[in-house]
Amino acid sequence: LTGNGTYCVLEDREGNVWVGTDNGLDRFRHRNLSWYSVLPGPQTFSLVAGENGNMWAGVDPGRVVHIPDGKVVPGSPKTADGAYHAPDGTIWFYPPHKLFHWQNGSFKEVPLPTEAISDRVNSFTMKRDGTLWASIAGSGEFYRKDGKWEFVRVLQAHPDWTASTAYTDPSDRVWLANS
Repeated sequence: LTGNGTYCVLEDREGNVWVGTDNGLDRFRHRNLSWYSVLPGPQTFSLVAGENGNMWAGVDPGRVVHIPDGKVVPGSPKTADGAYHAPDGTIWFYPPHKLFHWQNGSFKEVPLPTEAISDRVNSFTMKRDGTLWASIAGSGEFYRKDGKWEFVRVLQAHPDWTASTAYTDPSDRVWLANS
């Protein structure tokens, strides 16, 4: 406490405890920051928020980890450069060489387009009808509908250019940007 004498104590609606002392007013509250130890050693992460406050981390090197329990998810990819929470509530992870779709409690591997000359997904988004859009490094833009990939020539002069960011807006339009 900031002082030797205490004059009042109050717990507010948010759970903060306020203490009036002879030298000031002190507030005690729960930590807003949580620490989760995932795997030992240096790591890089891709993070995605799931349903109902769940968090997922693609850990490189490592696996996909479900937060807050900190456990590696069985069947997960060994790494994930990126992750995406789709409008249908499912989670997608894109490690090199493929996509992984988390749905109904398990991972399903989804191959990348065979026309792609690269295996690195730069960005990813989905429309409300379930059409996936993927920017694949050095290969351009692709969409996947009903299980089939199609190439999209976005820039006529540079069909191999890819977006570093993809976003589907509330009007269900796909936006692609390069930084």
